[in-house]
Amino acid sequence: MHFNTEGLNHLLYSRRRPRGYQERYYRAVLIAHLVDVVMNAKTATQKTTIDGKTIHLWSLEYKIGNDIVKVILRKVGNGNVHFLSAMKRKSGKNKKNL
Repeated sequence: MHFNTEGLNHLLYSRRRPRGYQERYYRAVLIAHLVDVVMNAKTATQKTTIDGKTIHLWSLEYKIGNDIVKVILRKVGNGNVHFLSAMKRKSGKNKKNL
């Protein structure tokens, strides 16, 4: 898995606008858990889209403490697998992120 500016920008910005301080902070904290999620996730969801190039997206989820951490990975064509995003959600119903 490779890290590039696109993945980091997604953690800090939303639609070219800076995310709020709390959201940037919580997403930055998730960086410490990326390896755990990628190495220990039991299931991965893959979507393949062909738009001039083959694009593979993987959504990996792993429970850390009371939270489920979700990591999105992407591979374009024959390139490397890149980190694209990370987020978490509280386990249980009707609970919001963070």
